[in-house]
Amino acid sequence: MEIADIVDGMVPSMELNGPVDAVESTLNLCSLLALERGQDNSVLAAETAERFLNWFFHNWKPSLIQDRRHTLRNAQHCPANCIMMLLEVCIGDEYRGPCLPNATLLGVLGRARLKSVEDLNTVQYLLLDHTIHDSSTALGKTSMRKVSKVALTGPKKQALIVKVLDFLLAEATVLLHELETAQLMPDSVNVIITFCIVSYSALAHQHAQSFRRNGELQSTTRKLATLLFSQVRSSNKRTMLLDGVFQSFATVTPSMAELLSGKRLILSGIVSLIRVVDLEFWRELCAHGDAEKQSDKEVEEMSDGDFRPQASNGKDKSLLITFSHNAAAAMSDPMTFRRSLAAKFCFVSSSEDQSDQHHPCPAISRTHFLRDLFDSEVSIGTEDATALLLYLQSILRPYTLERSELAMGTSLDIMIGLVNLWTDPDSGDLSEAATEVYAWFVTLAVEMGRASPHVLVCLSILLQRLIRKSPDFGTSLDISSARTQLFKVLEQGNLDVKFYVGNNLSEIFGLFVLSEHEGILGDVLATLPAAANWLDGIALRLHVLCCLAQSWPTLLRRCVYHIYEIPDAVPAASGHAQWCLSQVSNSLHLHDSQALFRLFAPQILYTWLEAETVTSIAFSIFGYDSLKSLLLDVQDEVVGQIVMRQKEEQGSQLARQLGRPLDHIIQESIGKAVGYSIAQDIESPPSRNTHALGAEASLRKMLGKENYTALVIADFHNVLLTIFRTMADERSVERVFENHPSYLNANKKYQEMKTISSSAEILPANQQPLFRARHLLDEITHVCRRTNQEAENVWTPFLYVYLFRGLLNTLHPALGSQHACSTIRKLRILVSIAGATALQDYPIEMALHSLRPFLTDTHCSEDCIGIFQYLLTAGSHYLKEIPTFVAGIGLVTLTSLREFLGSSQDSTTQESQYKAIMSKAANFHAWLGTYMINYRSESMSETAIESFRQIMGPMKVHSSCNC
Repeated sequence: MEIADIVDGMVPSMELNGPVDAVESTLNLCSLLALERGQDNSVLAAETAERFLNWFFHNWKPSLIQDRRHTLRNAQHCPANCIMMLLEVCIGDEYRGPCLPNATLLGVLGRARLKSVEDLNTVQYLLLDHTIHDSSTALGKTSMRKVSKVALTGPKKQALIVKVLDFLLAEATVLLHELETAQLMPDSVNVIITFCIVSYSALAHQHAQSFRRNGELQSTTRKLATLLFSQVRSSNKRTMLLDGVFQSFATVTPSMAELLSGKRLILSGIVSLIRVVDLEFWRELCAHGDAEKQSDKEVEEMSDGDFRPQASNGKDKSLLITFSHNAAAAMSDPMTFRRSLAAKFCFVSSSEDQSDQHHPCPAISRTHFLRDLFDSEVSIGTEDATALLLYLQSILRPYTLERSELAMGTSLDIMIGLVNLWTDPDSGDLSEAATEVYAWFVTLAVEMGRASPHVLVCLSILLQRLIRKSPDFGTSLDISSARTQLFKVLEQGNLDVKFYVGNNLSEIFGLFVLSEHEGILGDVLATLPAAANWLDGIALRLHVLCCLAQSWPTLLRRCVYHIYEIPDAVPAASGHAQWCLSQVSNSLHLHDSQALFRLFAPQILYTWLEAETVTSIAFSIFGYDSLKSLLLDVQDEVVGQIVMRQKEEQGSQLARQLGRPLDHIIQESIGKAVGYSIAQDIESPPSRNTHALGAEASLRKMLGKENYTALVIADFHNVLLTIFRTMADERSVERVFENHPSYLNANKKYQEMKTISSSAEILPANQQPLFRARHLLDEITHVCRRTNQEAENVWTPFLYVYLFRGLLNTLHPALGSQHACSTIRKLRILVSIAGATALQDYPIEMALHSLRPFLTDTHCSEDCIGIFQYLLTAGSHYLKEIPTFVAGIGLVTLTSLREFLGSSQDSTTQESQYKAIMSKAANFHAWLGTYMINYRSESMSETAIESFRQIMGPMKVHSSCNC
């Protein structure tokens, strides 16, 4: 309340109690105060706006250019963007904060600060200190509040706009008169340009058109701008006055894209002023002091010859330029900045006249402009693009420039900006010129090691664009693919380069089908640092694995294990490994790293315990406070794998860690222990020559035959679930069905589902341990024999539902669609074996409800359609008894399929595969629509049947797909 009281007391008498001067800080303060006081109350808003405008008009007097002190203060502390922010708020327009420039001149300290901000994330990660924050707002980063405006009524808003325009007209008239006799200085040039920007911005307002003296203000402002730039152009102090020109524009000129958008008044004002000035002025300014300027004839002559690297003694003195070859220094060089700004103004001015195609020839020292141009939506024709690439050949040929970081970086900026044009195979000369430049970079800059870290980062951006647009570009010249070149950059670059490329590697995988991801990951791992004595390099390796694990389910399993194993070889990297696993957990929306470990415990333990001990399991990196906590969390899995491998020493270690007898621990985890043991013995039976006991026999001996049998009977469902979960290569089960006469009916059902719809996609392996599906029926028979049951008679609704749900519980979004497809194929086998149990009562309802979401998953759809349609057909006798359920499941399924058929192709799916999937989905959509229309139930009346048809009829329409 104390602050509110101060403001309430200040506003009514702003001229006396308000801020002394109109400077950036006070203009910002007044804008925020006007906004806060006038958002809800129109009367208060009008009063506040009028008071603040009176205060501003009293303190900002551009016409006093003869007053050197006043002019100096306005030039240095009263930029156009802050003025327009206050005026926009006071006239009731939306508040968006000041319009910020996209480039800033920086000194040594500024460049150092900028570098520290760029490296902030890397430094935080390497030091594992996330308390380091970027507190800098001096580099153009400000907090933006939500867009809002004051509550002004229409008439009052119009009156305030007129008030502003009257003030500007009065000032413009006096200022024009004063300028005719005034002695120009840089500060006065700055103030006049600022005034012209504000005036043109105000004239761009939609309500300014009704201002009765609009034409007079327009004319006076134009005369003022024309006279000013005419005097600057003819003055004997031209160089000094140009400082004022650049200073005034530099503080308010945004990016090219934003400038040409005209979305804000000040943007329209800047563009209007630029176009009022004679185009020749900007062209002269663009060429002013440019020691590298050449005639068009010289450029043409240089581009006619072959583009080959010159010998080191072949120096072209005509291209010895007077700027820094270091990109960071050049970006902050005043002359570089001014040339780029002048080139931008020349482009904006010439773009108004579409017949004028004489755009300024880009130079190395205009790198700001080039980047700005390519980031905008300005289209560049093939002819201009060819000229740009021919220009690149000229700047990369001389010995002086072929090692210049600035020249190489600027060339790569142009190549990146034009990549969509020169990758077109029909681009002719453009493609040829680009190929030569590209070949130069990959042969000399990369393979001969002439590229600096900055250049390698730029080259990595180009290579990633190439992989997206034309991955085979350049291979006709016996140059390695863009992907291979990118991996070379990753391998050769310093730590900054490696981190930059590593952070963006995940995007590359999205350009390839899922089946290729494993191979690409192998290439990535081969280029990452692996030396145990380079901790920063190991930290980088962990970081890249973390990024890939967060982005792709196909890489998740391998990446998590690689992260897990590194701290064993490099204990000092444990902190980084723990951080990476935490990040992966967060990205997968898991509760914590322990949940991630539980998700991948089978694979981690299977690989680790093959050669290592239980006590060597790394627990702290997953957030466990002790090894015992970890072992208790995944006790079933640890016990199952130790019993399967018959590792007595590991069993003893487990017992000691948990503080209980081993046989008691095993009894608590008997389901997985028996399932693993039986599957292992059948897949790899013990040799008869050694007289060694199998895993199951050893387990029976330890627990006692009767006790063992009782335990298996009690946990029979979990034993079978373990066998189904660890089944691999589900396709081989067909031959097994054929070789077992008692499963001929199951084979018939299996083949029926496959005939309806199935996928030929070869899926990657799931987590180990895995056992081949061709032993499935033998494993089931063996378990049933141990419990004195017949395998054909065990399929009760309870067991079927338990196994079905148990397999579905193995699914997790983090594991991806291919893992889900593998599970769907296991469910198809379960449905086949279960026989009539799967076609009635709760089991069929549960199955249809659970399978429906997978019908619209690209990688699961084909296999899921086969099961779903089979259940509807084979289970029709029961389904006729439950019309409510059928109506619900049918309506939802048809709706989701209709949406799925309208979806676009995934970049990780081959086109032929996508078309096949969509074709089957469309056929199923049509079949299901017919099925629903023809559905009949004895419990339905004729009225209900007709209503049913009316609901389902429209859903049958539209079964085409976007393929």
